[in-house]
Order: sequence, then structure tokens, then C-alpha cells
Amino acid sequence: MLNWHKKILSFAKIHPSLSLSIFILICYSYGFVLWNYYLLNYGFFEYNVLQTRFLSAGFTFLISVVILYILFSLHRLLFSIRELYVFIFFIILTLIWLFLFSKLFFDKLPQYVGGSKPFPSTMIGTVEQISYLSNFGIEGAENADKKSVQTTPICIIYQNNDYILFSNATKTETEGIVNLRVVVIKRDNITGTQIVSNNPSSKVQCDILLNKSKTI
Repeated sequence: MLNWHKKILSFAKIHPSLSLSIFILICYSYGFVLWNYYLLNYGFFEYNVLQTRFLSAGFTFLISVVILYILFSLHRLLFSIRELYVFIFFIILTLIWLFLFSKLFFDKLPQYVGGSKPFPSTMIGTVEQISYLSNFGIEGAENADKKSVQTTPICIIYQNNDYILFSNATKTETEGIVNLRVVVIKRDNITGTQIVSNNPSSKVQCDILLNKSKTI
């Protein structure tokens, strides 16, 4: 085990509260970078750092960093290099991995495990609210002979206390991806949301956003 690694563990034992605070700060920082780099694909930026999703995203990323570190530490070549150089090398490698992780894995992981994968949902509201959403190509769901108070499935990309970023991306077997549109609305414009299953046969497919987010 490298000496700087031992020093970190020793510091954590002596100052557990401070170490925990530093760890949480690091998780938040990495999560903030990951989420906002991802959201920039949709022209959106989250300024509020007090988001638990940043903590979970950063923690998930750090787990991958630990795995990466273990793989490299198993290579005896690292132990023949000066300790300072190894530390600098690992910092640079972590920054490069942060970029690769955001590109290759972050939007593939479900949001409940620290990723940013869009998930299918419907919006619930008054008749007037559902009518307002129709201006953005969001259709109302069938409600027998009554006016609709719920939309057809949409894909929620991101949401906070004020806004919802979503897409009504749809596809057909003959036309492929159609009606790919990303919208940001205030939460005041709806009453609530309801998560639905991501049925492979569904017309709305959130997975199609994964390959399209870089071009929107």
C-alpha cells in the first residue's frame, strides 16, 4: 500500500468528523460536475448545490475511482515510481476518468443509484393544465368520456423543486424516432407526476434519449 494512502487513512482515524465532511464535499463536487455537464446537453444548468442527487452521483463515481485505483495499484510498476509522481498521476487519471465516466456510464445508470438515466412518467393536472401542456406536443391520456387530467407517458430527464426537464420523445416501427422535443416547465404548471414502467413495446422510449442527448 502506498504511503500517501496510509496517511489518508491515518488522518481519517484521527479526525473522523472532518474526514467525513471532506468526503461529503468531494462527493457533492463530483456530483455537481457530472450532473451539470450532462444537463448542458439540454441547455440546462442547476445552480442549487443542495441536491442529494449530487451526493449519490459523486459517491457512485468515487466507487468507480476506488476500483480503478485497486486495478492500478496491483500493477507493480507503480511501486517503482516515486510516491509524489504516483499521486499526481492518479489525480490526473481521476480527472480523465471523470470525463469518460460522464460520457460512457453516467446516463446509462438509473437515477436511484447515482446515474442520470431518464425515466418514463406521466403528468397529472387540471383540465386547464393538461390543455396547456398540449402546446408542447404532450397529449392527454384517454379518460373515458371525460376531459383528460393526465398526460400520456413522457421521459423525465431532471427535476427539482422549481422545474421539470422532460422529453416527449416517441418512436414508431416504421418511422423510427419522431417528435423528439425537450421542454422545461415550472412545477406550478402541473399538479404532480406518476412513474410508469418502461415497457419495451411502449411508444415512448426514454432509452432513445441516451444516444440523442449529445446532438440536441
